[in-house]
Amino acid sequence: MELALIGLAKSGKTTVFNALTGGKAETSLFAGGKVEPNIAVVKVPDPRVDKLAEIYQPKKVTYATVKYVDVAGIARESDSPEKGVPEALLQFVSRADALIAVIRGFEDPVHGAPRIASDVETVHLELVFSDLAKVETRLQKLEK
Repeated sequence: MELALIGLAKSGKTTVFNALTGGKAETSLFAGGKVEPNIAVVKVPDPRVDKLAEIYQPKKVTYATVKYVDVAGIARESDSPEKGVPEALLQFVSRADALIAVIRGFEDPVHGAPRIASDVETVHLELVFSDLAKVETRLQKLEK
């Protein structure tokens, strides 16, 4: 299973990524314009698999895995002239089986108090606009 962490820039996506994976990814790299995501594969412990392995004693025990992909944040209008989801990041998000939306719930010196409902709506709308752009491009190709 592949899960992509998405959200606005500086919302804590990499911190959540590190908590989920036990990783130590640098939390400020995306601010410098990094496009490549942080990726980690984590084995999912399962006591049922352990019990079956104990009973049948196979040569190899294979646990389920989860692949986490931490992509750069969606820029706010006030943060960058390039608002929205960068095309380079959409490829990583589109391959994911599910999305984990990380929404800032903490006080920030730059953006002030958390605006949870507004941030959720912004992330949702940016994804909708990205999908709409893909549909429009596809329709233009079909018309030719």
